Amino acid sequence: PAEPARRASCPGSRCPPERTPVCGVPDDAPSPVLPSSLPSSGHDDVSGNRPRIVLFGDSITEQSFGDGGFGAALADRYRRHADVMLRGYSGYNSSDAVALLPHVFPLDDPTPPVLVTVCFGANDAVKPDSGAARVQGCPLDAYARNVRAIVAHLKKLKPPPRVLVMTPPPVDAEAWQAFRVARGYTAEEESDRELSRTLEYANATMAAAREGGAGVVGLDLFGKMVTVKGWERCMSDGLH
Repeated sequence: PAEPARRASCPGSRCPPERTPVCGVPDDAPSPVLPSSLPSSGHDDVSGNRPRIVLFGDSITEQSFGDGGFGAALADRYRRHADVMLRGYSGYNSSDAVALLPHVFPLDDPTPPVLVTVCFGANDAVKPDSGAARVQGCPLDAYARNVRAIVAHLKKLKPPPRVLVMTPPPVDAEAWQAFRVARGYTAEEESDRELSRTLEYANATMAAAREGGAGVVGLDLFGKMVTVKGWERCMSDGLH
């Protein structure tokens, strides 16, 4: 459809056609000048851009912008103050994350994020005898090294962001298995996850966070959730 004609009192594109301008700015008014206190350039050379918060993780992070998700909550909490950017990758483990670091967080970024959340481990913790282990699994010691490598890389950014390292949440193995079978994802008779194994990865996550030093904080999602009676009802499919 043809673009609606702009009202005579609306200079250029400052006021969208569907709104009635209240300022009465003349057509030849100069463009507003940004305050000198704002940075001259931001990410992607966008003048005066807002600070960035980057959510880095697997599918748990990828789905965090859904209804009730922590990503959506952060975007709401920091609206008009920071841009919350999603970098969640379904199916990825911590080794995949390390390979992504130069691309998601280049060390020559002139305006690195002010805060990064890191949440992996749910896929790393698949049972070693499961069909998913070949693609997603990561031994516990290698996982711990990967988390430390992620933190170390982020601390090399200038200036370094604050880093919130989150453990994988608990897994309801039976519900996850039922979900996989119902969706036709597997013919295996047993779940590829187990609560006790995920706990080991959660503990390794917290240990790596404690080693991160200043500006790095660990958040024990596993420990906090399992203390809630009926925590299984918080999961959409047993894993997420």
